[in-house]
Formats: sequence, C-alpha cells, structure tokens
Amino acid sequence: MCTVPVSLASPKTLPQLAACICSRSTTPTKGLAMANPFEETEAEYVALVNEEGQYSLWPTFVKVPDGWSIVLEKNDRATCLEYINEHWTDMRPKSLVDAMR
Repeated sequence: MCTVPVSLASPKTLPQLAACICSRSTTPTKGLAMANPFEETEAEYVALVNEEGQYSLWPTFVKVPDGWSIVLEKNDRATCLEYINEHWTDMRPKSLVDAMR
C-alpha cells in the first residue's frame, strides 16, 4: 500500500515512492499490476542527482522530487543509465565522504 503521496516526495521517501508507483493498479477492478516505469525501454527518462551526489533514473511523466536536480535532460533509458554509470563512480553519500576526510 502506498503511504507517500507524490506531492510529499523527498530524497528519504524516494525508494518508497518508486515502489508505490510500480505497484499501483492499472485497473482497480481487475487489480492488474502496472509495468515498472523504471524498466520501460521505450519510455523517456531523465537522470537526477541529489545533494549527497546520488543518482537516479527517473521517468519523465513523474514530477522530480524535492531535493533532486535533473543532470541529463529527457533521453532514452540506455543513454540515461550510461550517464549515471559514468558519473556515479563512488556509491558513498557525499556526507560520508566528507566525514571520512
């Protein structure tokens, strides 16, 4: 069950929101699961980054959550993933990297 409204999305609730989007029914009476919007090869995406230097693939039909910025404009899934793989080379959050210095 979805507990995070899209309007309240934040970096902390992003994983939960993504799970909600993926689990919503396309037809309430039939309860058919919606295709995962993060795996649609023909869809359009953007690449996002947050203040911690963490990246995300994001479908263009979903509002960008507060705390996230678009770093690669509308593109195909493969191009966005390539961009993320090239730029997100350290999985540690920026605050952890700074604390370790």
